[in-house]
Amino acid sequence: MKLYADATRNAATSPIKLGDTVLVANDAKGKLTPPFDPRPLIIVDKKGSMLTAADHDKTVTRNSSHFKLLPEQDTSVEGVPTSHENAAASRSYPTRVRRPPCRFQDQCLDKMDTNPT
Repeated sequence: MKLYADATRNAATSPIKLGDTVLVANDAKGKLTPPFDPRPLIIVDKKGSMLTAADHDKTVTRNSSHFKLLPEQDTSVEGVPTSHENAAASRSYPTRVRRPPCRFQDQCLDKMDTNPT
């Protein structure tokens, strides 16, 4: 029965494991309240779908749907440029051609010769 119910409801297991860093959902208190508490917590206990996350001064026990898994932090050295920074410096597309408006076509604006030789 459980297998049938899980299959019809598209139930999935939680990807959160012990020791993962997570954010806990805030209660909706207003328009300007962020959806998740910005302080990261670490999962210390898991019993079914109930997770217990703790910080140095705060312990929270909620259902797994109230937690958001934080991605692993990038440990690359800041002084070494990555390929993304190099790609942003050189453009792969051409720049647009800038022309003066039609009302200035009878005048020569950009090729004024200041040095008569």
